[in-house]
Amino acid sequence: MPKMLITETYIQEVIQEKLQELDAFLVEVSIQSGRISVLIDRDQGITIRECVRLSRFLEALLEEHGALETHDFEVSSPGLESPLKVYRQYVKSLGRTLQVTTLSGAEKTGILLEVSENEIQIEEIITSKENKKKKTVKIQTQIPFNEIKESKIVISFK
Repeated sequence: MPKMLITETYIQEVIQEKLQELDAFLVEVSIQSGRISVLIDRDQGITIRECVRLSRFLEALLEEHGALETHDFEVSSPGLESPLKVYRQYVKSLGRTLQVTTLSGAEKTGILLEVSENEIQIEEIITSKENKKKKTVKIQTQIPFNEIKESKIVISFK
């Protein structure tokens, strides 16, 4: 088979069936400087074995198209420090603490209570001093997806 131009869209399309077999979802495909990076996840968490299965499938496909000569590739999970990128990652993170940066630059930290098609809802804990006494208030805040610049899970070792 002749060499072909490998694009992010092409990779997304060809791995869809394999992702369904793994009950996994695509987080991101990026191609930069001859390196293809595919990030996948599952609602219950992705295993190394599942990443290897998709990697072998992708390797065979790239080899068939002669793209292994010009591209390196990796298949992995996003990792705890990576920002959330797709809806299902938010659903998977219900009950966890998120740090959300909005497009306006505001930072909000709270427990992810709800995820809808258009927005997330977090519960922030605000502590203030009134008359030399600390006062703690829980505020539920809705943040539309189109206003989120970045969301990250806050890692806690409690």
